[in-house]
Amino acid sequence: MLDRVAIEELSASYHTERLLNPRDNDYIRASGIGSCRRQIAYRLKWHREGKEELPTWTHGLFTFDLGHGIHYRLQSRLSNVGTLKWVDAEPSFNDSGVLEWHGNCEIPLKNDEYRIAGHCDGLTRPLRRVTKVIDGVSIETLEATSDDDPLGKRYILDIKSITARERVKIDYDPNTGYVRNHQVLPSAFEKLTAPKDDHISQVSLYAWMTTQQGFRTDRIDQPLKSLPSLMVIYVAKDLDPTYYAKKPDDYPSPKHLLNSPYKVFTLDVNPKHLPVLLRKATGIWKALDAGELPPRDYNHKPERPVYACVDCPFRKDCYQDEGYFDQDELSTPPIVSYRNSLIDPNLITMG
Repeated sequence: MLDRVAIEELSASYHTERLLNPRDNDYIRASGIGSCRRQIAYRLKWHREGKEELPTWTHGLFTFDLGHGIHYRLQSRLSNVGTLKWVDAEPSFNDSGVLEWHGNCEIPLKNDEYRIAGHCDGLTRPLRRVTKVIDGVSIETLEATSDDDPLGKRYILDIKSITARERVKIDYDPNTGYVRNHQVLPSAFEKLTAPKDDHISQVSLYAWMTTQQGFRTDRIDQPLKSLPSLMVIYVAKDLDPTYYAKKPDDYPSPKHLLNSPYKVFTLDVNPKHLPVLLRKATGIWKALDAGELPPRDYNHKPERPVYACVDCPFRKDCYQDEGYFDQDELSTPPIVSYRNSLIDPNLITMG
């Protein structure tokens, strides 16, 4: 028997968990630096004013939760408790009984000058590319090396889970409603040939913050002397195993045993990109500190919708003069309000 009450209780728990572990919006999130300037400003402004954002669809919260699980498993694989040992870290329990990473996984990063903060997914040991002969075959591998190895290179790690579902574009006959034509469009994972611009911006800021005054971990006691490189790992969380056979150039048959739902990109930080990101942060804070909002990065109109605006939690306030989104507001379900009412406010700590 389908138990709808149990389903709703599970769903409500996602919202309750967000209340117990709120995001700290005193600073600009590095993970959101690629977002619209006004959206970033609204998030900071509402946090100052104690206003709540629109509730998030539970399906979205579940997707985030799935991503967190993927992060944890990959961090375990990459660290001292895993097989690669690229990252000098292992998990342990904090005073609240929550499993956390210490060392170079989940490093909190903060810069007070530009008021930017975030958590990078990991900082590797210096890694060196080595060619070895195994069973008569030359292979290239990445191995941890010492800090004084001139060929060693550290990487800021960023893990992104991404969909591999193909999309179907359907053309309907306006008179009959029958399908006239359809087209199968490639998935977000399939289209990836380089890291997304937003992700490059995020990880570049992380790399920069590791070189600034105040950076340290329990295993690195001072800022890095040079910018680490970037390693962005995309994980296709729903990849069909038949995908590999469709891409023989990317997944040659002699290596079929190594087929996996990853795309990994490594690159150096573009030094010309960092000043652009820091100017963006400066402009947002300048507007807010003057009691204003920065301009929008997008211009939504009902006849030409902009999905960045349609999905924005501040869309109603942002477009109140135009009257858009007046009837488009999610309400908090009673079961979520009930669960939240049982929370002891003293248990809530800023996350």
